[in-house]
Amino acid sequence: CAEVATLATLVPAARWASETSVAGPLATLCASPDDVLRNAAVEAVGWRLRKRDGSPDPLVKALEHAHPDTRFLAAEQLARAGRNEGLSTLLSAIELVDDVELRQRAVEALGILGDARALDVLLRLAGEDAHALQEAAAEAIGHLGKSEKADQIFALLARFAKGDDGSTRRRAGNWCGIACGAALR
Repeated sequence: CAEVATLATLVPAARWASETSVAGPLATLCASPDDVLRNAAVEAVGWRLRKRDGSPDPLVKALEHAHPDTRFLAAEQLARAGRNEGLSTLLSAIELVDDVELRQRAVEALGILGDARALDVLLRLAGEDAHALQEAAAEAIGHLGKSEKADQIFALLARFAKGDDGSTRRRAGNWCGIACGAALR
């Protein structure tokens, strides 16, 4: 439909707009029957939540949407904004989503969120050699350096730092730096 195509071209501009008047239309688009338009609006609302002090309400509502991609995107955007309403959706995505890239994004969002309830899952993934999410999980737990399991986190990162692959050692050093920085905050 031409209307949907026109709206889809406006979503990026609405995302960046400094005016708050775009919040209402974007919230409406978060419930659009068109998958592409709806998901673009969800991501735009998430960006506005982080960068323009937007409302989380459209994202919280999108967590209840029938389409799993929309629920995932809403949970991811909420986590990136430091809100834990989509925590269970992200934890489920790690185990149930077939797309490894989406699973990595879920792990990354959990790390950014920094909710201690995700720590055990992230530690398990980071500790499983050759797991598709091992590196993403190790990086994500670096954000959790302030938790009561900080010693366990640092031990795991130290193990990565002693690896045979130079790039893995460098990344582990970066993760340790993130964890140390988080622990000092």
